[in-house]
Amino acid sequence: MIDFIFSTYLKKGDSIGIISPSDFIETKDIEKSLLIVKSWGLEVVLGDHVFDQEDEFAAGTAGDRFEDLKKMVFDKKVKMIWCSLGGFAATQLWPIIDEKFMEGLRENPKMIMGYSDICILSHLWFRMGVGSVHGTNLAGLSDLDGESQEWTRKLLFGEIDKMVPLISGGVAIVEGRVRGRLLNSNLDSLVTCFGTKFDPFDYGDDDLILGLEEYEQFKSNIQRQIDMIMNHKKANRIKGVVLGKFRNLKFDEEYSKWYLKNETGEIIAKRIAAVNKDIPVITWPNFGHVGDRFIAFKNGVIVEMVAEGDRSSLVEI
Repeated sequence: MIDFIFSTYLKKGDSIGIISPSDFIETKDIEKSLLIVKSWGLEVVLGDHVFDQEDEFAAGTAGDRFEDLKKMVFDKKVKMIWCSLGGFAATQLWPIIDEKFMEGLRENPKMIMGYSDICILSHLWFRMGVGSVHGTNLAGLSDLDGESQEWTRKLLFGEIDKMVPLISGGVAIVEGRVRGRLLNSNLDSLVTCFGTKFDPFDYGDDDLILGLEEYEQFKSNIQRQIDMIMNHKKANRIKGVVLGKFRNLKFDEEYSKWYLKNETGEIIAKRIAAVNKDIPVITWPNFGHVGDRFIAFKNGVIVEMVAEGDRSSLVEI
């Protein structure tokens, strides 16, 4: 089992870095969330290019976004990095991220937090054996319910005991009891990394519990992406799967009967079972796109997954 590095938890008075490594964002979109963060007793360091815009969607040039990322990683005063928004532009950083930066990340480990396209970066963290947080992007913090906001604060401040369930009351599609290292991700972002030097499956050989969520995809495409995961050269590492939110799925007009007949969770479970029928699968729609509910997870921790009817759970050990 490979040794993972986890940065120290936050405490009042600490500084966190805010960056926009993917799509652009306006000041008004994070004002309320920044007030919440400051109410936790944290100081905020904004990247130089947080509110830049390049073309129709990117938050500035790839070079400028990478400079903000690098600055936050190497700034000793910054204890954590929180990404403002997801999107589709994070892969533009790939050609610029070099071995020197990757080694520097290992030497200066600190959590990065976000989801959706931000998983492109959290996969790099995982690939380097550094813990990250799969949680709301900063822009979404103010939209979450009180419990989700407080869970996020407690997780970042280290106030959640290991024996407190990360998941409680999940529903098992395939039952079983397994252990492994937790890797939560956006489905499209995960398969996008396959075959690159940022592929998280290529780090280590320990067992994995895989968490997945997705938004505005075709069910037919989701099925194909699950096939890609299960036929990865290191798919044997996957011991359990947790399915979060799969929301706003697009209607497959060419496969309308199939679309209406098959639930997303069942489709995924069948494709997993086609390769390995012993992998337990849980549905637990409290993380991922859309809505006021998002329970954040630490990527890289060892968890026990118990898939038993509607009493399924996931606990850090």
